[in-house]
Amino acid sequence: MTYCVGILLDEGLVLAADTRTAAGVDHVASFQIYEAGNFIEATPETPFLQIGETKYRKPILDRVVRHDMTLADAAKAALISFDSTMRSNIPVGPPIDLMIYRRDALDGGTRIEVADEDAYFSGMRRAFGDGIAALFDAIEAPPVP
Repeated sequence: MTYCVGILLDEGLVLAADTRTAAGVDHVASFQIYEAGNFIEATPETPFLQIGETKYRKPILDRVVRHDMTLADAAKAALISFDSTMRSNIPVGPPIDLMIYRRDALDGGTRIEVADEDAYFSGMRRAFGDGIAALFDAIEAPPVP
């Protein structure tokens, strides 16, 4: 299974894809077209699109992605969405192609390959996991008789 995500921002565009499969960042656009011919468009209200295995990572994108966030924060959100998928779906994993395009830059953007041993990605995965566990522990349990 593959996973690709595209985040359309005021500042530009962030694309990420699981590069172990045939999908890549060049297969993500600002429209997602279904076989029936209908489509979903990235808008300021829903500034991201996903292709492939989407059920595991959508909650983080729904909660944090905004059209006015920075490119760096959008890249972080895309990588966290990959981490969420990798924890639940073994076939999705590094290397991850990350493309960052600044609006009106007229260049090829910045391409980063995130490998399994990438120091930032490993630290981010650990921090996110620890943060979710700490948040869970901090929330009061419901009254159970």
